[in-house]
Amino acid sequence: MGVSRGMTPDTAVICAALQACPSWQRAFQLLASTSSCRTRVAAVTIEMAISACGDSQWQPALWLFGHFQGDGAVLQGDGAVCGAVGSVCNQAGRWVQALAIATQGMQGIGSEVQLGHRLRTSALLACATGSQWALCLQLLDATATRGLKSGLASFSIAMSACERARRWEHALLMLRASSGSCLEVDAVCYNSGVSACRSGQQWEAALHLSGLRRCAGIPTEDGVGVSALVSVCERGQQWAFALHHLSLALHGGMEPDLVLLSAGVSACQKGALWAQAVCLLNDVAAHGLQPDVVVANAAISACEAAGRWLQALELLQTLCQWEGVEPTVVSCSAAISACEKGGQWAHALDLLRLLLTLGLQPNTVSSAAAMLACTSSGRWDHALGAFVKMALRGVVADKDAYAAVLMECEQHGLGGSEIGLLHSLGDERSSNQGGWVF
Repeated sequence: MGVSRGMTPDTAVICAALQACPSWQRAFQLLASTSSCRTRVAAVTIEMAISACGDSQWQPALWLFGHFQGDGAVLQGDGAVCGAVGSVCNQAGRWVQALAIATQGMQGIGSEVQLGHRLRTSALLACATGSQWALCLQLLDATATRGLKSGLASFSIAMSACERARRWEHALLMLRASSGSCLEVDAVCYNSGVSACRSGQQWEAALHLSGLRRCAGIPTEDGVGVSALVSVCERGQQWAFALHHLSLALHGGMEPDLVLLSAGVSACQKGALWAQAVCLLNDVAAHGLQPDVVVANAAISACEAAGRWLQALELLQTLCQWEGVEPTVVSCSAAISACEKGGQWAHALDLLRLLLTLGLQPNTVSSAAAMLACTSSGRWDHALGAFVKMALRGVVADKDAYAAVLMECEQHGLGGSEIGLLHSLGDERSSNQGGWVF
C-alpha cells in the first residue's frame, strides 16, 4: 500500500499488517504491541483497527477510541477515526454513541469537506436508527445554515427516518427540497417518498410521485417502489390502482417478491376478486417463492368476500399441505365465513373442529359464522350446541349469532333452551369441562 495521510514508512508497515489481521482481536494485539514499543501510533492505524471490529464489537471500538485519547493520541479532531467509530456503533444499532462520536468529530475537522460529509452522514444514520426524525431535520438545517450542501444520501436517510415515524408530510417536503437543490433524485428517494405515503395512507400523493418518477426517466420496475405503491393503494381501498400498477410491473419484466405479491393478493381481497387472488397465490410458487400464511389468508378472505366457499376450502386444504406453514384462526375463520355465506353449515362445523384439532382457540368471528350457517340452514339444534360449547370455552358471543339462536329457539317453542342459553352466556368465561359436542 502507498504512504498517504502523512504516514511514515513505519506507519505504512503497521497498516499493511493490520489489513492482514483475520480478526479484531489480532488487530488490537498488533496495535498494543506497537504502542508498547513506544512507536508513535498514527490515527490511521487506530482507524483501521476500529473498522476491524465490525457491527458486533462496538464496545471494543469505543474502548480503543477512549484508550488512545487517554494516552495523548490526537484523536479529538481526527474525523476519519470518529467516522470509523460512528460506523461501528451505527451498524450495532447504538445510535446514541454514534451520534455523540460524530458530533465530536465534526467539532474538530475544520474545513475538510469530505470528512465533514462522512461525519454528517454518520450522524444522520444514528438519528434515523434511533427514530429521531426531528434531529435529522435539524442536522440538515444546520448544514444549510453553514452554507454547506447536503448530498442525496443525506436526504434519503432523513426521508427514511420520517417515513418510519409516519411523518409523510416532512418526507415529501424533503423530496421537493432535494429536487430543488440541483440534485438528481434517484429511485431510493422516490421509494422513500412512496413508503412515507404508505405509512400515512396517502395513496393520491403516492400516485403523484410515481408519475413524477416516470417523467424523470427513472425506471419504475424495482421491487421496493412497486411494493410500496401497491401497498398504499391497497390500504387506501384503491384496489383497482393497486392491481393496475402491479400488472404494469409484472408485464414490464420485473421479478416479483413475496412482499409485492402479498400486497397484490390483499388488494384482491379488498375488491372481492377471488380469481385474481388465486392466480397471484399460484404465482408465488411459480416464481420459486415460499408462500406464508399471511398471503394465503388474504386469498382465502378474497374467496370469502366473493362468497366462493368451495374455493376457500380448497385454499385452506392447500395451506395445510405447505411445508413449514400452519393455518391460523384467521385462516379457518375466513373459510368458515365463506361456508356461512354459501349455507354450508356442515363444513362450517367441521372447520370449528379443525380449529380444536390444531390446538387453536375459536374466536367470535369463527363461532358466530358457524352458528349463523346453522341457523340460516334451519339447523337450530347444531347452532344451539355450538353456542353452548363456545360459551363454555370462554368465547364471547356475537350478538347477531346470539339473537339468531334465540329466535330459532322461540320458533320451535324451546323456552327451556332459552333459559339455558342465558345461563351459558353468563358463564361464558368458565373453563371447558368436557369435549366438543355438536
